[in-house]
Amino acid sequence: MSFLLKYLTDLKFLLSFEQKKEFNLFFFLFFLAMILETLGIGIIIPVLKVLVEENFQDSKFFSIFIKNLNFSKDELIYLFLLLTFLIYSLKSLFLAYVARKEVNFIKKIRISLSEKLFSTYLNLPYKFHLDTNSGNLIRNITDIKLYLNL
Repeated sequence: MSFLLKYLTDLKFLLSFEQKKEFNLFFFLFFLAMILETLGIGIIIPVLKVLVEENFQDSKFFSIFIKNLNFSKDELIYLFLLLTFLIYSLKSLFLAYVARKEVNFIKKIRISLSEKLFSTYLNLPYKFHLDTNSGNLIRNITDIKLYLNL
């Protein structure tokens, strides 16, 4: 657990204020994604029960739909299939949105850190640049992801 806290502390040190806000937003987005994944898995059993069993109406879960909402068996099958389709469609769209946002966020972090490193190199004394291989400096700037595990 202390490794995770150290990693998050180091990561937040490298981020700007805007990037920290976006990073915190990702915790919320990933939590919503987790709920949608759980809901997607949880809907499979009721749908299979409706499709496979003949007397699924005896179940407490389904008796709520049949008695209170007055659904027939066919309507209940269509309802659960439609519900499953909507949940999986919503989940897919949301996960695609989160993945795209995550890729853009990581790209922004890499660009920002490369710019900071480049600025640091520019402000170093001339002697440093004479003694250091410029290929190593360029590699450090362009391959920032290797050093940060992003």
